[in-house]
Amino acid sequence: MSGDEDPGEVGLVARLFEGMGASGPQAEGMARQLLKRARQLAGERGSDREEELRYLLDLVVAGREGRPIDDRMRSRDGPEVK
Repeated sequence: MSGDEDPGEVGLVARLFEGMGASGPQAEGMARQLLKRARQLAGERGSDREEELRYLLDLVVAGREGRPIDDRMRSRDGPEVK
């Protein structure tokens, strides 16, 4: 675990992934990666880490539900997805 991670936050996000069907260890790894990416995006974009985490969780949920990525997500994430 890196010094930037809050174990409670990792556990909370991991529980979300477990609710989507991931096993405990898999969910924890996914949570750590998602939180790391939120920090990276915040640094790259000069934005708030929580805003980036919300954005990434929106992408996860949309993908899990089979919903298309909306224009807000597409414009933030790079090239258009078809």
